[in-house]
Amino acid sequence: MILVVKIVSVVGRGKIAYQLYLHLLKEKPIEDFPLHVEKYETVDMFVNNHIKAPQVVLYVAEDYRDEQEVIVNVEKLLSVRKTMVILVSPHYNLNLATSAIDRGVFDVINAEDEQTLKSVINLALHAQEVKRGYVEISDLPEEDFPDDMFIGRSEAVMSVYRAVGRVSMSDVPVLITGDTGSGKELVARTIHKRSPFKNGPFVAVNCSAIPETLLESELFGYRRGAFTGAVEDRQGKIEAAAGGTLFLDEIAELSPKLQVKLLRVIQEKEFERLGENVKRKVNARILAATNRNLEDEISQGNFREDLYYRLNVATIHVPPLRERKDDIPILLAHFFKKAVRELHRPVKGITARAVEKMLSYHWPGNVRELINVIYRAVLIARGEYIMAEDIILNPSYKINLNEGPRIKRLWELEKEHIQRVLDYTGGNKSLAARLLGISRPCLTQKIKRYGIVVNKKRLKV
Repeated sequence: MILVVKIVSVVGRGKIAYQLYLHLLKEKPIEDFPLHVEKYETVDMFVNNHIKAPQVVLYVAEDYRDEQEVIVNVEKLLSVRKTMVILVSPHYNLNLATSAIDRGVFDVINAEDEQTLKSVINLALHAQEVKRGYVEISDLPEEDFPDDMFIGRSEAVMSVYRAVGRVSMSDVPVLITGDTGSGKELVARTIHKRSPFKNGPFVAVNCSAIPETLLESELFGYRRGAFTGAVEDRQGKIEAAAGGTLFLDEIAELSPKLQVKLLRVIQEKEFERLGENVKRKVNARILAATNRNLEDEISQGNFREDLYYRLNVATIHVPPLRERKDDIPILLAHFFKKAVRELHRPVKGITARAVEKMLSYHWPGNVRELINVIYRAVLIARGEYIMAEDIILNPSYKINLNEGPRIKRLWELEKEHIQRVLDYTGGNKSLAARLLGISRPCLTQKIKRYGIVVNKKRLKV
């Protein structure tokens, strides 16, 4: 049997630090694990003599007015691996709290708020997950993939790459099939980059995201005066892709009229802009993608059979993520590092339990859902490691095919949620912070960062 001990170290030499140390010595075991408490007079003493094990450090900054010294000490403590730091201050100081949280402190607590302090300590101890360990960023796979590359090393992905290799050097149309979010456009981009058209443009059109009334002019372009509002000649996507690749995503969404016109483009290698009779040559390779079974669509009268056979000269099927779970660690490493970099979050790694949770999930939204989950986890993580609780999975996950560019960024969702909670509490930041599960200084920082308006009138529910 392995005995697991939760370790808390108190760093500070004043009265508050000593009282906190004595209080923790009397505490009962956390979640049936023994609680070991250490006391260090200075930060340097802790850095040089601490127990080499995951632990929570309570740094008591009694001389909180010297902000620069406090932050220097915080950075020293955070440099110790697998250490979560809670800053304890005798008085509230917004500037100090904001600076500390920006650097990766788990939370900033007023020394007099015993109930909150106890709660945060328990959260931090739980976050350590001593039994299950961590996966550090440095332990993640080192492979660095371009953002526009189809990522993976599983046999399923290797099969896709072999198919890409067979079709890349020709100019025949290719039909790419697969579930929504599985990476069909990335496969199309990979084909383009390996083809004779690689020096030309890659022009992608999402046929489901553009209204039918606009899609025709978007694809074929128009002449001035062709319709109301056409005040000048405009090049369409087919023409813009000259010398390169035209990628038509969600091809099954094309109307019967546009299917006929696209068929002529493929057969005759020519087209006409709206409002003119001049035939223009098509000098682009056409790739198409769909998440539907086009043979079923043909039987239901929704898709032209002749167009299907023109597009289906070569077919590549992109497997769903649930059929290539061996790739999840590689995908996790790539997008985790990217999320940390883009969101400017002081996250160092992810717990093994969180990884296990991701590996056991069926991922109905495929890689797109995985990316969303990773970014959300990096955004909401408290402290330096992503916990299993930060991996928010939705078994009923569904994707609206018409959302396209209207999908909100994660920071927008966080801002809206904070605004709703503040409205509910009538602008009471302490209550809002408690409901959100964060400290008041952390909430104040987010209000300032997002420019949130604090309304004093409480909503009725």
